[in-house]
Amino acid sequence: MDTPLARVGLWPRISQDTPVVGFGNSYSELPHVSRLLRSRETLLVLAISSAWYLVGVWYLLVYLEWFDPDTLSRMANAFYVLYSREPHLAAIGFVWPPALGAAMMPLLLLYPLWPLVASHGLAAGVVSAVAGAMFAAVTFAIMRAAGLPRWGCWGFVGALWVNPMWWYSSTNGLSEMPFLLLLLLSIWLLWRWLNATERSY
Repeated sequence: MDTPLARVGLWPRISQDTPVVGFGNSYSELPHVSRLLRSRETLLVLAISSAWYLVGVWYLLVYLEWFDPDTLSRMANAFYVLYSREPHLAAIGFVWPPALGAAMMPLLLLYPLWPLVASHGLAAGVVSAVAGAMFAAVTFAIMRAAGLPRWGCWGFVGALWVNPMWWYSSTNGLSEMPFLLLLLLSIWLLWRWLNATERSY
C-alpha cells in the first residue's frame, strides 16, 4: 500500500510491516498518540513533571519574586480582558499573540480570591509549567512508541527535569514552552500522517 506522496516519488513506499525510518517498530506496531498519552507511565511522567515545575513556579515567582517583563506584559493583556474599566475580549490586544493570554484567563478569574495569581505572575507561570509537563509526557510517549528501552526514556525525561535552562523555561511564564509543546505535537502528527497508508482530511 502506497501513500499519496509515495506515488509521486516524494516518500518511501511502505507497508504495514515496513520498519519506519528512524524508529524500531513497523508502522502497524505504532500505537496511536492518544493511547500512548493515557498509559500509566506517561501519566506518571505528567504528574511528576507537573509537581516539579509548579514547585519551581512558586520558588521563582513568589519566593524569589523574579519577574520577566515579558511575562507581566502578556499576563496584563489577559488581565485587562477581565478587570479593566470596561471588560471586553478585544482588550487582550495583538502586541503579543493572544493564545497564551487566553490560556491565562481562567486562572486570573481567581484573582479576587487569590491576588498572587496576578501580582506575582502565577497565572503565567502555571501555563508554562503545564506546557513543560505535557512536553515531557509527550516526549516520553513518543520515545516508548519508537521502541526505545524504558530506562532510556526515563533517563531522557530525567535529563529534562534537571536541565537548568529547561526548568527555567517551564517556570518563567514566557511562551517558549507552549511553543515547543505545539511544535512537538505538530512534528509527531505530521510524521504519522506521512507514514499513513490511509488518511482522512
